[in-house]
Amino acid sequence: EPGTPEALRLKDLMPRLQWPVDQLTGVGEPQSSHYVVGNDGRPAPKSLVGVMGDGRLHHWGSISAISFSLDGLLIVTGGNDAAVRVWDAKTFRLQYTFYGHSGPVSEVAVSPDGKLVISVGRDHKAHVWQLEGRTKRYTAKPLRTYEEHLAPLHAVVFSPDGRQVATAGNDLVIRLWDPETAETIKELKGHSAAVGALCFPSQDTLISASDDRSVRWWDVGSGRPSDQVSTGYKVWELAISPDKKWLAYGGEGENATLYDLENKVAKKIDPRRKDEEFLRIGNVKGLAFNGASDLIYIASRMAMVSYDLKQRRLDNFYAVGSVALAVDPSRETLASAPAVGSLSVWSLEDKPRRLYGQTEFSGRFNDDHLKGTILRIGFHPNGHSLVAVSHAN
Repeated sequence: EPGTPEALRLKDLMPRLQWPVDQLTGVGEPQSSHYVVGNDGRPAPKSLVGVMGDGRLHHWGSISAISFSLDGLLIVTGGNDAAVRVWDAKTFRLQYTFYGHSGPVSEVAVSPDGKLVISVGRDHKAHVWQLEGRTKRYTAKPLRTYEEHLAPLHAVVFSPDGRQVATAGNDLVIRLWDPETAETIKELKGHSAAVGALCFPSQDTLISASDDRSVRWWDVGSGRPSDQVSTGYKVWELAISPDKKWLAYGGEGENATLYDLENKVAKKIDPRRKDEEFLRIGNVKGLAFNGASDLIYIASRMAMVSYDLKQRRLDNFYAVGSVALAVDPSRETLASAPAVGSLSVWSLEDKPRRLYGQTEFSGRFNDDHLKGTILRIGFHPNGHSLVAVSHAN
């Protein structure tokens, strides 16, 4: 008890006892452990002798980007600690750490052949990192750096053949460039506000979404716009159906739109539930098609809905909000992040049913595994496993 003679004697004895931490020297600590929280990747003081806890799938700040290699063997993550980390997808152990950004990493992409990683960040730069044939587990020098952008970057995507990269952000210009030389191929100009999403539906076409309330199609060969849709709202999400017949886009103000790529007709989806007093679902945070291309799932913080493309009507309403959404490559399973520290996995066969999650459904991924708001979800290429990254590093 405090204040007793025994407690007072213990108080005098404690400073004389040897503390195990005093024996730490820092020898054997991985190089990546010696970089501290901060957006500039500065090394920690020399007095740092150890880092406690499991470092697997861990950043020294919020994780903001995730991508699997196409063979499913590696997971690449980027974070607010200015680092890009490469992990073994089976053991989750750190393979490589890349430091080159001077600010948070916004997005990462792995080349189709699995040889390169490209990261883009708020420091206006796109770095090219080599995966194949690496011997060092840590590097602060990228293979190449693309520095033509003049503002923070939000999006990066490889062309299907991997020979071109498209990057875009707050400087309004989409740039196509060669990842082998970091030289500009084309500059795509036309947007009047930040560009937040890009996708290649084919080798010859690039689609972009912007805060200027438009979605644009670009001819990759000429660098000129081939089509444009005025949306009436800021667009942050893009998704293409597996049969390549539909484009879905969504964003600000609970707006989502289906675009018929063959007939070039847009149909706005009203994702609100009509028979409830509470109608609003909030900004759209995720879009995903099922395998048959006849249903699309629309997620927001307040609800998730499915829309029937054949019947052209709302198919179902799930009173479970979601800030991240992903469908596995086989289009049989959907994962959503409905709340802080939680993850739901749904079967898409016939009518969606939840396999893992909260409330009345069996199974749960809870706070013991996922801490903080989940920002990104990524499925392994085989569809049997997934990774969710959160605000809690």
